[in-house]
Amino acid sequence: MTALPTELPEPLRPFFAYWHSLPKVGHLPKLADFFDHVPPAVAPYLAIADVIGPGDARLRFFGTRLVERAEFDPTGLSVAAVYAGTLRKKIHEVMWAAVQRPVGYVLRRTIVVRSGFLNENVSLALPVEIPTSRLRAVIAFTQGIAEVQMIDRGEDTLVQEMRFERWVDVGAGTP
Repeated sequence: MTALPTELPEPLRPFFAYWHSLPKVGHLPKLADFFDHVPPAVAPYLAIADVIGPGDARLRFFGTRLVERAEFDPTGLSVAAVYAGTLRKKIHEVMWAAVQRPVGYVLRRTIVVRSGFLNENVSLALPVEIPTSRLRAVIAFTQGIAEVQMIDRGEDTLVQEMRFERWVDVGAGTP
């Protein structure tokens, strides 16, 4: 298992440290173990997506602070439903790679909430096992960088821009 990546932005490090501290099956903790003692400062900023197939992922959980920021709760929706059309293929490719290898990743996103506020955020996503369903999920911890401006919403998706930053080795190497 790799040590805490020093190149991670500071706000993401407590999430990685918690994930890293959990017992592993191979390289990954189980989702149930993850939920046992989630630090209170981390939980409201988590989103969990079950990765069902190469182009299929569904939001299992969307933390309370993320719901407040987004101004709606996308829990239960397809991941594709919250990403602009041009980003859907890329987010599915990244998530599928994350659960197959397994590997974590850092993304920067620009989101536009329903009231029209544009936000920038950074997130670290790490894979987990779900033995009861034989699936893997990706747990993303997201921290806002800035609430930039009010814009006129043209589209009803949450994520308007996405920039892949880097892979994060969880013990199986990186693509």
